[in-house]
Amino acid sequence: MKCFAALCGAPVVLLVSSMAFAAAPSAMLRVVCEDGDKGAEVMIDGKFKGECPVDIMLTEGTHKLRVSKPVGSAQEQLFEQDVRLGSGTSKRVEVVLSTAQMNAAGKRAAEAASNDRRRQAEARLTKMIKAAPGDPQAANDLARYYFLDPRSCYLFKPVTGETVSWTGPCRDGIASGSGELKFEANGVVSARYVGTVAAGWADGQGTLYLNGGEEYRGDFVEGFRDGHGKQALNNGTFEGEFSKGLRNGRGVYAWNTGDRYDGNWVSGKRQGKGELLTKDGYRYIGDFANNMRHGNGVVIAPDGTRVEGRFENDDRVGPPR
Repeated sequence: MKCFAALCGAPVVLLVSSMAFAAAPSAMLRVVCEDGDKGAEVMIDGKFKGECPVDIMLTEGTHKLRVSKPVGSAQEQLFEQDVRLGSGTSKRVEVVLSTAQMNAAGKRAAEAASNDRRRQAEARLTKMIKAAPGDPQAANDLARYYFLDPRSCYLFKPVTGETVSWTGPCRDGIASGSGELKFEANGVVSARYVGTVAAGWADGQGTLYLNGGEEYRGDFVEGFRDGHGKQALNNGTFEGEFSKGLRNGRGVYAWNTGDRYDGNWVSGKRQGKGELLTKDGYRYIGDFANNMRHGNGVVIAPDGTRVEGRFENDDRVGPPR
């Protein structure tokens, strides 16, 4: 027994020694929320640290902050940010939760629903094609919304003045699968789509290249940018949610000037809760409407000075609070 204890003693000493050299928390992170967001779950580097608001002692370096609040079983409100801390410093992060978005379970359910929707769309088109010879209404709808390419493959009809070609599979006379759609007007390529097509139109994951230089990578539904995607534009980048081709839901726009907006969008405009960071280091956290600061908010200067108040059409009105 004495020999066994002696052998076991060596690794114990090594373990204690290694623990002595482990970095001790030397920085403090204060995570604060608006009244409606209090109680949200706070995670640091994937580990639960409490409910918002909360003070957390951390080691120096960069940490991943994630704050979430469930909305039903398939959605959540979310805030994510990389936080850099120095030894002996403290930092305050004001959380603005996004509008409800799908969680992991919701995304799996949505993907299953999308696959089912695509199958149904192709089944409807197949039924329309078969019925067209003896059904005037089916023939009219087929001619109105679709056309046959040189391979006798049905594609969704483009806008007036454009032609479209397809390089991918033609299954049972319908463009379906992975390939490239090329749109041309007056002999000039106006756009290219590389990705998944179902029932003759872009549907699924793909990349859209526009001749003006814009590029979009992400989800498509029935020819529209719809779901999550990333845009590269001439004046900056956007990553977030889309609906029927417009920014809708949570998204981050980073301008080439250095300005950055992280918050909610409605019909392509900044609307609802958000945070605007300017290239000069000023931050506005609060309400937006029609792309402007509108409602209650707080402006935080680079030196930490805070001014709370009400804003209308981008200007502060009334006395500060």
